Amino acid sequence: MAGRPHHHTTCSIYDLCSARHDPAFIVVAARFKGHWVFIQRKGTELFECPSGRVRQGESPVITARRILYEQTGITAGKLYPVCNYSLATAQSFKSHGSRKETYGRLYYVEALCKTALPNFDVACTREDGWIPGENEWNHPLVQKPLFRKVSAWLEDVKENGAPETEAFFFEKVCGIVPYCIKDGVRHYLAIQNLSGHIGFPKGHTENGETEIETARREAKEEAGVQVETLPGFRFCFSYRAQEHALRIHKYAVYFIGEFSLNQAQIQAQPEEILNWWLKPYEEILTMLNKPNDKALLTRAEEFLSQKDEA
Repeated sequence: MAGRPHHHTTCSIYDLCSARHDPAFIVVAARFKGHWVFIQRKGTELFECPSGRVRQGESPVITARRILYEQTGITAGKLYPVCNYSLATAQSFKSHGSRKETYGRLYYVEALCKTALPNFDVACTREDGWIPGENEWNHPLVQKPLFRKVSAWLEDVKENGAPETEAFFFEKVCGIVPYCIKDGVRHYLAIQNLSGHIGFPKGHTENGETEIETARREAKEEAGVQVETLPGFRFCFSYRAQEHALRIHKYAVYFIGEFSLNQAQIQAQPEEILNWWLKPYEEILTMLNKPNDKALLTRAEEFLSQKDEA
């Protein structure tokens, strides 16, 4: 009876600029409040750095930001590319024809904000100063050498400084499309911020908040309305913003929220909001000055119209 084939796996680490292939896999070594963040996936007692595959249409940076939120709740920070790596698997040391090679990229993030852990496949996180022991790593042939690499990279940063030209800030914001029924017609509430942008209430997530909690809070703070979110609607998009001489990559998540015009006193936050409007769909759509907001409102109107017909 033939024995089970022996698989040999090697992890090779390269300089970032020397990669010949686009990365298909991302690993992110993250620190929050001075401690490393490790995840424990459901069904295992082992730990690892956040990681995941690059989805179709995603850039490696977008993948890194996505898995940070999905697996740790990290929503804002400073992200650095550290190195590229490859993972080669063969049935034996001498096997070449069956050799399979996968390419990946290692990032380091200095996290600024960490929210409630989303309900994905991660059982828990640890960020208490603990580091996995020799036999406590999940995927040790990859995770252990990459963690050693990022630790050495940080030591070099202490001596020579961080490569600021390669770093970028990222932030997740959550918002809501508020609406009410006025004279039997659905009206949407739009606001204008200090930059002149006309859109809907939104803001960055704060530590411990869920997406919906952030969206509801921002609606109350920026527009003075208490909304009830509707299940089944979640609209996302990415964009870049210039804030205080920094170019920030933002990921926006929006919900729909209904408020009662009889009970609500619409009052814009004077420190951040210049003006507000409560108008039907067609009028608000013409006022919006960003394509993403137009797409958001159009999707919201379609969603609510379908609910009306059901």
